[in-house]
Amino acid sequence: MVNVSKRKLKPHFEQTIFEQLVDHVSRVHGRRSKEFLSELLTPTERLQLGKRLTGIIMLMQGFSFSQVGSALKMSETTVVKLWRNMKEGKFPAISAMRAFGRTVHEHGTFEALLRMLTGG
Repeated sequence: MVNVSKRKLKPHFEQTIFEQLVDHVSRVHGRRSKEFLSELLTPTERLQLGKRLTGIIMLMQGFSFSQVGSALKMSETTVVKLWRNMKEGKFPAISAMRAFGRTVHEHGTFEALLRMLTGG
């Protein structure tokens, strides 16, 4: 679980920090992306974000809750939350990336991961 200080920042500071993060991430391309994220995120944060993204994509591709939970070792509650958010339209950027073939499955990586996770 990722720890965030209980001391809250003012909303405009949170927004500024997020915008700085987005700006830096958007400047990184190709292989440098992996280095950048490896330096910035802890192993736990990388795993958490990777599992969340993979779960969202699996749900978008029609995998069942139990398949997603089992493959990614996620609780049913977490998978249902992802699905509910997806159904409420909270992942439009991920959906748009999938629609234009710009996700990890572009290079076969995602399909290989799914085969490995689902035992196929």
